[in-house]
Amino acid sequence: MFLHPSPVKTSIADLGKAMVLVLAQALALALPGPALAQAMPGAAAKEPVYVPAAAVLQQMTEEQARAQLANLAVQRGFTGLMLAPHVIGIGVKGHQVRSASLFEDRIELRTDDREKPLKSFSYRDIPPVEIIHDTVLGFSQYAVPLDRETALYYIDGGLSSETRKNGAMRLADALYVLRQARLEDPTTGDKFQEVVAQYRALAVKPPLPEEVRKFRVQAEFAAGQKRYDDAVRFYGEGIKLAPWWAQGHFNRALLLAETRRFRDAANAMGRYIQLEPNATDARAAQDKIYQWEAMTQLAPVQSAGASRQSGGVFATTQGSDCFIATAAWGSALDPHVDALRRFRDRHLLSNAAGRAFVAVYYRHSPPLAQLIAGNESLRALTRGLLTPLVLAVVYPQQLAIALLVLLAVLMLWRQRRRLI
Repeated sequence: MFLHPSPVKTSIADLGKAMVLVLAQALALALPGPALAQAMPGAAAKEPVYVPAAAVLQQMTEEQARAQLANLAVQRGFTGLMLAPHVIGIGVKGHQVRSASLFEDRIELRTDDREKPLKSFSYRDIPPVEIIHDTVLGFSQYAVPLDRETALYYIDGGLSSETRKNGAMRLADALYVLRQARLEDPTTGDKFQEVVAQYRALAVKPPLPEEVRKFRVQAEFAAGQKRYDDAVRFYGEGIKLAPWWAQGHFNRALLLAETRRFRDAANAMGRYIQLEPNATDARAAQDKIYQWEAMTQLAPVQSAGASRQSGGVFATTQGSDCFIATAAWGSALDPHVDALRRFRDRHLLSNAAGRAFVAVYYRHSPPLAQLIAGNESLRALTRGLLTPLVLAVVYPQQLAIALLVLLAVLMLWRQRRRLI
């Protein structure tokens, strides 16, 4: 039902209105189309009562929009969202939204419809966002159209039309932000295919602009603090400026998997493969996609807005480009692992000998990594063995100076012993 009597204290007049509304809903379910149109004369008028302004884009990020949608989709008593036709009650029952899964490119709504409980809507395909208004025997209803036939209504159990309108406005603002983000996204559709073609045609790949490098540093810092949602956002900002940034797509895919957004992770990794199809780790990247696709079937996807700052670690031993290091430190996003990954990209993949070594490593290390990941003692031992290597990678000059000093001390000590 679109409205129900509120559980809070109400006057006799309010109870009378509620009873009329319940009767109207009964008529909506019982009467055929023509009779219902006569019972609800206001149902045919559909003028927008609110259109989000561009200023909303400055006030709300994509992550905040997904969180707001997820919050609105949570059913609290008689309050929540409902899918129904634009003209409500024309012989078709509305379906209560039970939960929402928010992805980068679409929203999936699970309803109480027994025949087809899951409804999916692409943000790009949603018509220009607006709120339509309808009246059922004097009671106002507000909704955002999702396609030519279906609208998403904000409903509550009270009698205040202003409350329903405000809820629909929050719904419209969130959908507006997500729709605009997809329309302007350079990593989707024909725009990205043009980027891929231009990037792959370059003999010398362009360096990262300084602004993109800033976002990379911020993303790496956020990931080190386990603030994965923030790291995803920073990488996303960098990719908007440089959609050809293959490593940015790769790292962002790992972060999305850490937050258990496996479908978005698979899409991001797919963009990496499109940009670098001949990369040494292209096969491992494709295997990640297979695993993440499986996870969408094996585990429920969390709605955006849920706490994921300490989200479960996924694919820590399988499908990671630094298999053994990932197994030792427990996450492909650990700063130690990231340091080794950067060393691989800069110093190993840049020459034939290094690429041959990496290829051999990819073939033989996964079984060993799986063994290490299942034994805490082996993980600690591996961390101890790899830490000097990480220090050498991160601080090569300081380590060289320290070794020279140590060598000098040893030589002086040996010379002094001889004199004694």
